[in-house]
Amino acid sequence: MIGLIAGLFAGWVIQDLIGIAFVTGGGRFPLEIGVLIGMLMPVTAVAGVVTAVLVDRHSARRKRAGAVPRDFGSAGQ
Repeated sequence: MIGLIAGLFAGWVIQDLIGIAFVTGGGRFPLEIGVLIGMLMPVTAVAGVVTAVLVDRHSARRKRAGAVPRDFGSAGQ
């Protein structure tokens, strides 16, 4: 859920930056930029979710690998 929110926020920020750049530059958007701005928030939201899932899997794998105590095998010494 955090990845979705972060992705939407990133898309919102990028969309605002692109919008401000084009509005101050003349006030008209080319069609390609309009399509890009329209697709930006959903694409960054999906990218945020994918990134969050990959980070979660990576951290879960590290936790499982670290479940063995570091002094494993030295208990009898």
